[in-house]
Amino acid sequence: MVADRPVHYWRKDKRKQLQEDFCVHAVINGIMPACTSGMSRHDFQNHAIMQDLHTIDMFISMNGDKLPEDKLSELKTAFLNCTDSQWNTIRFLELKEPNTMLLISFFVGYWGIERFMLGRKGSGILKMFVFQLSLIGEIACIFLFIAEQTALGILCLILFLAGVAWWITDLCLVRGMTKEYNYKLINKMLKV
Repeated sequence: MVADRPVHYWRKDKRKQLQEDFCVHAVINGIMPACTSGMSRHDFQNHAIMQDLHTIDMFISMNGDKLPEDKLSELKTAFLNCTDSQWNTIRFLELKEPNTMLLISFFVGYWGIERFMLGRKGSGILKMFVFQLSLIGEIACIFLFIAEQTALGILCLILFLAGVAWWITDLCLVRGMTKEYNYKLINKMLKV
């Protein structure tokens, strides 16, 4: 049905060919809504464009919190210019939820799990390594302070605090990283 997917006949490369054929095809196949059957071709094209804009606005309103706010108008323009197959792929993408990623980062982010989920494997491995050193540093810190090895204990404490600082920093940044990941995922689909 016409309302279910964008009709991109207004693009320059297809405009002339589809302008003539689309209305006739829609009437013959019975997909033109009854309220538009008396419209001129120009009116019908404007109606189809409005349906496409409505579909795109619905997508953005449902997924706007999962995307960077400053990129929404750019995405809307890109959606209007994408092909039907690209749009259908984008419409059914499973975008990551920023609040869910925040919870994951809070509970298991010390191991860098959220970084792996967002495609940042290198920093995920580094964070996992820093966590292991931080954990060893925490345990060593306790024993070194008990054994009155203050200098080594302070070094281990600094190592532990570095791991905690990275964890807290990621808690502040993970929502933005998730939105950026979703934006890059959509851009990848637009370039295919």
